Amino acid sequence: DNYALDDGVTCTGMEMIDGDINTAGKMAFPEAVQGRTIYGGFPRAEAEVILTEKKSIHKIVIRSDELESFEILSSTGTDEWKLIKEFDNNKEKEIVIKTSIITDKIKIRARGNRSPAEIGRGAGRGRLTRTRTISEPEIQEIELYGFK
Repeated sequence: DNYALDDGVTCTGMEMIDGDINTAGKMAFPEAVQGRTIYGGFPRAEAEVILTEKKSIHKIVIRSDELESFEILSSTGTDEWKLIKEFDNNKEKEIVIKTSIITDKIKIRARGNRSPAEIGRGAGRGRLTRTRTISEPEIQEIELYGFK
């Protein structure tokens, strides 16, 4: 059974767990990222699925056209996370991960979608600064399977 469809389960974007691949939810950047124009590094957007209780999960399916570099984590306790799998340069639209975990929270952390580089003047320093505008990746569905 897909635990993400159970009553009481919540997610960063409820469209990610509504059972409809024609809807999509946006991942969220940390609150500290203002405006979406970033200087320097690239923050990671996150989506979190919170189950009503700890469950044994054997398969995770993620459907998205926009996930390239991302990682999947499971909660091991209050604010503690364990890496399940990391992806770099993913081209798949349906990602299937076989696992064996017991948890009540799954987190997906992904690099934002980057626009082409925009060149502008640095803030009063007279030198050119390269900035990239990034947007939150979208996920059509997150499915969490176990045995009932």
